[in-house]
Amino acid sequence: MKTNLSHEFYKMIRQRSSWVAVIVFFGLMLYSATPTAYITKNLISQGFGTGQWVIIIMITLSANFIAMELKNNTMTTLLYKSPNRWGVFVAKLIVLIVYSIILLIAGFIFTLIIKAVLVNSHFAQQFVTKFAINNEVSVFDQILQIAQQFCKKFQKQPQVMDFLFFNPTIIQVYQADKDDFSFLQTIQRLAQQVNPGILNDQQFFEQLWSFIQGYSLLIKNGVITYDPQVVKVTLSQIVGGK
Repeated sequence: MKTNLSHEFYKMIRQRSSWVAVIVFFGLMLYSATPTAYITKNLISQGFGTGQWVIIIMITLSANFIAMELKNNTMTTLLYKSPNRWGVFVAKLIVLIVYSIILLIAGFIFTLIIKAVLVNSHFAQQFVTKFAINNEVSVFDQILQIAQQFCKKFQKQPQVMDFLFFNPTIIQVYQADKDDFSFLQTIQRLAQQVNPGILNDQQFFEQLWSFIQGYSLLIKNGVITYDPQVVKVTLSQIVGGK
């Protein structure tokens, strides 16, 4: 068994795919950490998807680990020379388990690094602070300012905004507590103040935000051209002319 283990560990270390998998793993974690404006406590506690990425990588790596033996026609030799055939497969299993544990530990360390760089540096607030909102005007005008600047961003930087707000990881944002996000929290607070009362505050916020995001997405896809008057009139109708 010791001989089998030493051979399997040697092959794992020498395999290029083992090292590529680590790089891909870190890349996937960084992907989960974007957009930075939506890093949540829940996402951090999950290690930026460490568990799911480790599972995917281990499935791929395990298949490659066995396929390599078959491709090089070494599996038959291993089984023939080994006094215990099961020992070959057990050794491979142990090596893969150890490798997955190493990935989990690396993921934990990398999570701390991402958190220190992206969260503690207040990157999550940068998008919000770029919006020039005049707090001295009415609540409706503040919402209008946000909506118009949001749409302008989609018109000028469609790919960047699409990445920030329609990235697949954004789904986790709407499943979590919105109190973690200053931008959405600001819109929700303003929406509560202009809610005409037909819907509850949460439903009204969803209606308001759906229009802003939906209209922006149409701009991004080139379906329509941004018209500030359309935004103003539609928002006015939503809030009941407030």
